[in-house]
Amino acid sequence: MGLLSYLRGDDVLAGKSETRSLPRPDNELPLAGLPTVWSGPTCWKLAPVEALAIADGWAAVRVLSDAVSSLPLHVYRKTEQGRERVTSGKLVDLLERPSPGCTEADLTSTLMSHLAVWGSAYIGKYRQAGEVNQLGLIHPDRIRPQLEDGRLRFRYTPATGGQQLLTEADVVHVKGLSVDGLNGLSAVSQAARVLGLSDSLVKHAMSFFESTTTRPAGVLRLGDPESYPGDDARQRTIEGLRNEFKPHGLLVVTGDMSYENVAHRMDDSQFVEQRRLACQEICRVFRVPSHMLNAGSGGDSLTYSTVEQQSLDFVRYSLTPWLRRIEVAISNDRDLAFQQQFARFEIDALLRPDSAGRAAFYTAALDPITGWMDRNEVRRLEDLPPEEQSRDRSPEMVAPPMVAVPTNGGTTNE
Repeated sequence: MGLLSYLRGDDVLAGKSETRSLPRPDNELPLAGLPTVWSGPTCWKLAPVEALAIADGWAAVRVLSDAVSSLPLHVYRKTEQGRERVTSGKLVDLLERPSPGCTEADLTSTLMSHLAVWGSAYIGKYRQAGEVNQLGLIHPDRIRPQLEDGRLRFRYTPATGGQQLLTEADVVHVKGLSVDGLNGLSAVSQAARVLGLSDSLVKHAMSFFESTTTRPAGVLRLGDPESYPGDDARQRTIEGLRNEFKPHGLLVVTGDMSYENVAHRMDDSQFVEQRRLACQEICRVFRVPSHMLNAGSGGDSLTYSTVEQQSLDFVRYSLTPWLRRIEVAISNDRDLAFQQQFARFEIDALLRPDSAGRAAFYTAALDPITGWMDRNEVRRLEDLPPEEQSRDRSPEMVAPPMVAVPTNGGTTNE
């Protein structure tokens, strides 16, 4: 049975009974032959999945995926008054438990990592009795979108067997930045030079400290044996120099005494600065604040206010565009969202200020004259149970007492 028939549940519709879960993931053996290659003085070959083997790339992708997985994905319904929360239904159940062994956090985290690395994510809609009952991610290397006769199709290549042609009834496509409106651009492919530079610097550091290297740190040339001290003093001098230049060692050549430096010290080549710059370039590619990867320059003076503002900018300009793409893709799918339903991430937890800031905000919101909230609304935002009898904030109940004003004669008006 092909994947298309499997997704649609044709065997169930034909009268067969079956208890089914998602099949084994097809991303165990990604498609080969899709590296990023270009010509030039240095030719890099970097497949998208290989970016996760680079420490800076892994850290940047993890920042994005962990941030998305920490946000709850809720379902709402549009109403005349605005919106209302939906707490039960097919879409709510699918998002809370997409498939056996997979939680909402697992789904959104993997979805974000696919978008960050491959530029596209594909959610497979697994059916039983014609209804979608499970959601699972398809590896981006195994599926390609294409237009045929004005309709969107997905050519899927499983681990075994021939290719399958899927439709929008089988797949939800979430794509990132695109130049053709169909295929999302991979950040790894577009910035392979930057990732390759970071990888090369790490390899250079490993080779520098590798004790088996055959390249000496310097050459000590000795002149006429009668012109330098005895054997013991000479040997101590040579051994001292060799210990100083470990692990590269020192090459000793007899002849006229002179010394030539061969290896450069790491600080002379500004290795730390190069690593920091490479990490900052990767942060720029994935639009992640450099302080989240500990890649700030040595001269940066980060204070609480600057870190807080950078964190807010990260939510607004890095996470929000990705979250919006995921929300729209799920909300526009007719098999998942219906009856004016839509999905939305709750980012208030990331935008929430500290305790002092929230207290000042709630104080203004509960003002009896100019406020716009009651105590139960505040408690709900703080994940607290509502009060049985909410205190009334009407002006009649909380207005200050009237003070008598003395007249010109010194008496007061009662």
